[in-house]
Amino acid sequence: MPRCRARNARGEPCGAPSGLVDPSTGLCAAHAPGGIDALPERGKLGAEVSAKVRQRRQPLSNDELPPLRAPEDAERWTEVVGRAVAERRLSASEGRTISSLLREFLAAHKAGAQARRLEELAEQIDALKKRRVG
Repeated sequence: MPRCRARNARGEPCGAPSGLVDPSTGLCAAHAPGGIDALPERGKLGAEVSAKVRQRRQPLSNDELPPLRAPEDAERWTEVVGRAVAERRLSASEGRTISSLLREFLAAHKAGAQARRLEELAEQIDALKKRRVG
């Protein structure tokens, strides 16, 4: 399908996807006669459709997501969230947000584990020093 035959303010070809071009005019909705005036109304309609889609989604249940306490839990969350995005129960943006939070959780968990290990090693060093001195 052809692209919109209009040009933007910089003189470049319109960037509208071909699926939004009216084949009879060769113009997208914004470049069609009166189109720029109709864009706010089209935006409102799009927002309403998006809201209806979000309302139909089945949210993730507590049964699907275990408490997030260990890296193994984060693995389960990743699996459930990935499936929910694929099934469109979560938006891609929501999936990215949760993935980012899981990365932060794993980084914090790793830092905590490293701090505990350092404490253990310091205690072992102290014990060895006391044996050597005593």
